[in-house]
Amino acid sequence: MKKLLAVIDKCLFQEICEVESELEREGYWAELYKRYQLVVPFVLIEEVIANLAVPGKIPQQIIERMRCQLVFLKPCWMEDITETVFSELVENRPLRKMRAPSDEIVSSLLKMRSDDPHLIEWSEQRKNDRKETAQIRKAEQERLLKSATTGHMHSYREFFERTVKREFLHALDDPKQKHEMLEAILGVHFRQRHRAKTDQIEAAFAKYGPKTFSRYPVTLYYLTVRMAYLFAPAVNVKRDDTSQPRRILRGTASGQFNNVQDEQYLVSAFVCNRLLTRDSGMNTMAEVFREVGWWKGDPVFLDPEVDLNHQIPHLLR
Repeated sequence: MKKLLAVIDKCLFQEICEVESELEREGYWAELYKRYQLVVPFVLIEEVIANLAVPGKIPQQIIERMRCQLVFLKPCWMEDITETVFSELVENRPLRKMRAPSDEIVSSLLKMRSDDPHLIEWSEQRKNDRKETAQIRKAEQERLLKSATTGHMHSYREFFERTVKREFLHALDDPKQKHEMLEAILGVHFRQRHRAKTDQIEAAFAKYGPKTFSRYPVTLYYLTVRMAYLFAPAVNVKRDDTSQPRRILRGTASGQFNNVQDEQYLVSAFVCNRLLTRDSGMNTMAEVFREVGWWKGDPVFLDPEVDLNHQIPHLLR
């Protein structure tokens, strides 16, 4: 029987690596291997490498375990999802099967040392970029709070239909708004990494529209996930008569900061079958896309308040 492709996120990956007993750690990995074909998204690789350069509060032995586990899982590495979108949208190469990072990128990542000045500089710049992005989103969400598209809703479907889907289709119908959306979400990354393909990028953006967007499923995931993360912190959902309205995502500064990479995990999972996570916000966003039928997979949430020993050996999905 073919195993399901399952993206693992940093929360779960790190928590397994924090287990002191090697026997227990290997037991958890063995249980996951037995059930799934694990997929290591590029954002997880980046996060572990960033920890190598700037450990923060993570003990050095934990970082070393993460590095070793990452190397062991090298056959499971997945190409940067933004590059997958570029291949699909600009180069007209649809995703047929999971792509690994190029040999050149893999080689350069494996050779990185924690004291490499370029790595330290990259890590600090990455952190600053995420802070800047979080500040921009926070300002936009404050504007959205005054809009009729936000506030109290009764289901994830209502949230998705009234915000994400509506705004996405509205942007596609207006050439100026469409270009601004594509430039803001994709253009910066594309132009930084593919400076010689400016004309192709412009052409791809020009032909992307109401009649063509369905031809590019990974691009659709990427754009709508970004919009969902933009709107979600400004929306409360009351799903039945007895429950209290609950914010879909936290709107705090720290929450916005983490959302930047959470989007990458989610889009990566959407081209697979499962998302293995201990992050409740990421799990909720995956449930939104599953509930509206845009993702045929399932999130597998391992509660951070419950010991791994009571969850991993008993996974059902």
